[in-house]
Amino acid sequence: MNRRRAALALVAFGLAPYAPAQPGKARRLGYLLLTPLGDSPSPERTSFLDELRRLGFVDGRNLRIEYRSAQNNRKALDALAEELVREKVDVIVTTSTPATRAASRATRAIPIVMIGIGDAQRARLVANFARPEANVTGVTWLTTELAAKRFQLLRETLPGAARVALVLNPDDGASREQLPFVRQAAGVLRFELAEYHVAAADGLLMALEKLGRERPDAIFVMPDARMVTYRKIISDEALKLRIPCFSSYRGFVEAGALMSYAADLAELYRRGATYVARLLNGATVADLPVEQPTRFELVVNLRTAGALGVLLPQSILLRADEVIQ
Repeated sequence: MNRRRAALALVAFGLAPYAPAQPGKARRLGYLLLTPLGDSPSPERTSFLDELRRLGFVDGRNLRIEYRSAQNNRKALDALAEELVREKVDVIVTTSTPATRAASRATRAIPIVMIGIGDAQRARLVANFARPEANVTGVTWLTTELAAKRFQLLRETLPGAARVALVLNPDDGASREQLPFVRQAAGVLRFELAEYHVAAADGLLMALEKLGRERPDAIFVMPDARMVTYRKIISDEALKLRIPCFSSYRGFVEAGALMSYAADLAELYRRGATYVARLLNGATVADLPVEQPTRFELVVNLRTAGALGVLLPQSILLRADEVIQ
């Protein structure tokens, strides 16, 4: 694997330096997920835990992490968030818009650190990025503004493509908010967009069968907490059907899709860990402005391109931050 990754610059609004973790009783961190919790940490959660450790907070030593997973059942999030409040955790970490909303409903006192949320302002999670007024702060992903760029890259890679299958979870609020931007971006570049809605496993099966019948020129996956868990299945099926697959999450490319363009999610989780450390060391939410990524990485899978018979333009290869061979 040949890597050439651009640095991810984040708008920090002058965050104050954090103090090292102080000795004493273990602090308690709530970690609320919509998706199932894997037996081993994901690359993003590994980055989060590694950064916490670097900042002096080690799970099982001076930190106790209370994980709560809704197992993709959104209706379970409220009860899980309330359970964390009853556990009297010091900070709650959320990794999706529904989890953040559930935590916000459960408490106005415990600090909430959201990580990788698509667009916190459109989702009405935070009104003032520079100085959060409630108990929610963290790091956003800003996916809506990038729709035009992603379809430009698709057009540059596949100049003759006309029909694009848009795979999304219609139950995901962030995906619904992004959808008008995606439709507009596709229309400007004269792509015919067909929407494939996947809200559960049976919907995924139907979408894959439909892809096999209709054979679009490309697939674009809008990731959310659920779709990310299907990345290997979707990428494998796209490869089997010989259809180039694009996404805004690099995990799809690592699973065999052709290309992604987005902020480095692992880096966002590292930044999220600094929020947790600062809050555990006495900072307040109002002291911690919401950060937004200002640089993004283009990741391409050269092995997949070869299997699909796609000749990647030199302009794409030269701009790629990472080429998987």
